[in-house]
Amino acid sequence: MNPIPIPIQGAWRLVSFEIINPQGESQPWGEHVHGSLLYTPDGWMSASINRAINPPGSENSDAVLDSCLFYSGRYELTDNELRHFVTEASDPHRIGKTLIRYPKWDGTTLKLSSPSQPWGMALICWRKAQAV
Repeated sequence: MNPIPIPIQGAWRLVSFEIINPQGESQPWGEHVHGSLLYTPDGWMSASINRAINPPGSENSDAVLDSCLFYSGRYELTDNELRHFVTEASDPHRIGKTLIRYPKWDGTTLKLSSPSQPWGMALICWRKAQAV
Protein backbone atom coordinates (compact mmCIF):
# COMPACT_ATOMS: atom_id res chain seq x y z
CA MET A 1 0.00 0.00 0.00
CA ASN A 2 1.41 3.40 -1.01
CA PRO A 3 1.36 6.28 1.48
CA ILE A 4 -1.09 9.11 0.83
CA PRO A 5 0.79 11.78 -1.18
CA ILE A 6 1.26 15.01 0.77
CA PRO A 7 -0.17 18.08 -1.01
CA ILE A 8 2.60 20.23 0.49
CA GLN A 9 2.32 23.27 -1.79
CA GLY A 10 0.15 26.15 -0.67
CA ALA A 11 -0.73 27.93 2.55
CA TRP A 12 -1.24 26.21 5.90
CA ARG A 13 -2.67 27.44 9.23
CA LEU A 14 -1.36 26.27 12.59
CA VAL A 15 -3.55 23.83 14.52
CA SER A 16 -1.19 23.04 17.41
CA PHE A 17 2.45 23.22 18.49
CA GLU A 18 3.62 20.88 21.22
CA ILE A 19 6.96 20.16 22.82
CA ILE A 20 7.36 16.54 23.88
CA ASN A 21 10.03 16.04 26.53
CA PRO A 22 12.31 12.96 26.67
CA GLN A 23 9.85 11.28 29.09
CA GLY A 24 7.08 11.58 26.46
CA GLU A 25 5.14 14.32 28.27
CA SER A 26 3.59 16.97 26.05
CA GLN A 27 3.13 20.68 26.68
CA PRO A 28 2.00 23.46 24.35
CA TRP A 29 4.69 25.81 23.01
CA GLY A 30 2.75 28.70 24.58
CA GLU A 31 -0.63 30.33 24.95
CA HIS A 32 -2.66 31.78 22.07
CA VAL A 33 -0.37 30.16 19.50
CA HIS A 34 -1.09 30.91 15.84
CA GLY A 35 0.91 30.77 12.65
CA SER A 36 1.21 30.12 8.96
CA LEU A 37 3.34 27.92 6.77
CA LEU A 38 3.86 28.45 3.04
CA TYR A 39 5.30 26.14 0.41
CA THR A 40 5.66 27.41 -3.16
CA PRO A 41 5.69 25.20 -6.28
CA ASP A 42 9.24 26.37 -7.08
CA GLY A 43 10.74 25.13 -3.79
CA TRP A 44 10.53 28.03 -1.33
CA MET A 45 9.04 27.88 2.16
CA SER A 46 8.29 30.20 5.05
CA ALA A 47 7.12 29.39 8.59
CA SER A 48 5.97 31.97 11.14
CA ILE A 49 4.50 31.19 14.56
CA ASN A 50 3.52 33.56 17.38
CA ARG A 51 2.46 33.01 20.96
CA ALA A 52 1.32 35.31 23.75
CA ILE A 53 4.04 37.52 25.21
CA ASN A 54 5.12 36.35 28.66
CA PRO A 55 4.73 38.21 30.96
CA PRO A 56 1.55 39.64 29.37
CA GLY A 57 1.81 43.28 28.36
CA SER A 58 5.60 43.23 28.64
CA GLU A 59 7.50 45.79 26.60
CA ASN A 60 10.73 43.84 27.30
CA SER A 61 12.36 43.18 23.93
CA ASP A 62 13.50 39.69 25.03
CA ALA A 63 9.90 38.74 25.90
CA VAL A 64 8.66 40.09 22.56
CA LEU A 65 11.35 38.26 20.57
CA ASP A 66 10.70 35.05 22.52
CA SER A 67 7.05 35.19 21.43
CA CYS A 68 7.81 34.63 17.74
CA LEU A 69 9.45 31.94 15.67
CA PHE A 70 10.18 32.56 12.01
CA TYR A 71 12.33 31.02 9.33
CA SER A 72 12.33 30.70 5.56
CA GLY A 73 14.37 29.30 2.70
CA ARG A 74 14.27 26.42 0.24
CA TYR A 75 12.66 23.05 0.90
CA GLU A 76 12.86 19.49 -0.38
CA LEU A 77 10.34 16.70 0.23
CA THR A 78 11.09 12.98 -0.03
CA ASP A 79 8.79 10.07 0.88
CA ASN A 80 9.55 10.30 4.60
CA GLU A 81 11.54 13.49 5.18
CA LEU A 82 11.05 17.21 4.67
CA ARG A 83 14.19 19.35 4.62
CA HIS A 84 14.08 23.10 5.26
CA PHE A 85 17.26 24.86 4.11
CA VAL A 86 17.18 28.00 6.28
CA THR A 87 18.31 31.32 4.77
CA GLU A 88 16.49 33.76 7.11
CA ALA A 89 15.36 33.21 10.71
CA SER A 90 14.32 34.91 13.93
CA ASP A 91 17.04 32.81 15.59
CA PRO A 92 20.31 33.65 13.77
CA HIS A 93 21.76 30.26 14.82
CA ARG A 94 19.35 28.56 12.39
CA ILE A 95 20.61 30.47 9.34
CA GLY A 96 22.58 28.13 7.07
CA LYS A 97 21.21 25.02 8.80
CA THR A 98 19.06 22.26 7.36
CA LEU A 99 16.07 21.55 9.59
CA ILE A 100 14.69 18.03 9.20
CA ARG A 101 10.97 17.40 9.69
CA TYR A 102 9.14 14.09 9.47
CA PRO A 103 5.79 14.65 7.72
CA LYS A 104 2.60 12.68 8.23
CA TRP A 105 -0.52 13.44 6.21
CA ASP A 106 -3.88 11.97 7.22
CA GLY A 107 -5.92 13.62 4.46
CA THR A 108 -6.78 16.78 6.45
CA THR A 109 -3.87 17.50 8.81
CA LEU A 110 -0.15 17.81 8.11
CA LYS A 111 1.87 16.77 11.18
CA LEU A 112 5.54 17.74 11.22
CA SER A 113 7.79 16.30 13.91
CA SER A 114 11.39 17.21 14.54
CA PRO A 115 14.16 14.71 15.23
CA SER A 116 14.67 13.94 18.92
CA GLN A 117 17.00 16.33 20.76
CA PRO A 118 18.26 16.29 24.37
CA TRP A 119 15.32 18.58 25.29
CA GLY A 120 12.79 16.41 23.44
CA MET A 121 11.06 17.04 20.12
CA ALA A 122 8.52 19.35 18.51
CA LEU A 123 5.21 18.21 17.03
CA ILE A 124 3.52 20.87 14.90
CA CYS A 125 0.13 20.30 13.24
CA TRP A 126 -1.14 22.30 10.26
CA ARG A 127 -4.35 22.41 8.23
CA LYS A 128 -4.58 23.69 4.64
CA ALA A 129 -5.68 27.34 4.65
CA GLN A 130 -9.01 28.09 3.01
CA ALA A 131 -9.26 30.84 0.40
CA VAL A 132 -11.38 33.76 1.44
